[in-house]
Amino acid sequence: MVDGVFTSDEDDQAVRSSVSNAPEVFEFDCGQLPFERMGDAHFELLLADLYTARAEEGKEDWFDKACRLNDGADQGRDVILLQDSAPVGVIQCKRYNSIVQFPMIVQEICKFFLYAMIKPHIAPPLGTEFRYYLAVSDRAQGKLFDFMEGTGRKRFEDLRELFENKALAARKESATLKKAPSLKDLTKAQLCDIIWERIDHLHTAILKKV
Repeated sequence: MVDGVFTSDEDDQAVRSSVSNAPEVFEFDCGQLPFERMGDAHFELLLADLYTARAEEGKEDWFDKACRLNDGADQGRDVILLQDSAPVGVIQCKRYNSIVQFPMIVQEICKFFLYAMIKPHIAPPLGTEFRYYLAVSDRAQGKLFDFMEGTGRKRFEDLRELFENKALAARKESATLKKAPSLKDLTKAQLCDIIWERIDHLHTAILKKV
């Protein structure tokens, strides 16, 4: 691992010990966690803990550890899944009280893989299988659900124009990406080509609180 890239055990324990505005779980007859009332860091840590537990219990064999990224709000809130300290997947955490919209996640996908160009420790080399999971605290737009649960290249090709526009927007809205020498002069088509290099080996899924 690269020092400073992931949150430390001490950082995670501080989040666990901090007071959120969520009531006790068992106050709810439904028994569901009140995701919409958690803080962003609590929701992110919950996903990291759940996936670490799945690996430790032998329920998954494609990763052995889940770590929260420590790269700040500019990159988004992500949990990286590792196998032998190498990245094999990411969980993008969206704790919203409203429906998560499809164009927003297209931009998040673009942003993640543009970041991977300048921070290669968060994604594997090109040509390597990789999983991109989205965790939503409440609801997701139907088109978003269909895309994330889909397979194959065609679903990306059908949306090439949207991905180009969102790749450009991702660079525009990120101070880090705008300054990156390898990205700052690229056209929107060239930015999108960076994502396109990944799609044949990219598996997506959506995680909902049910």
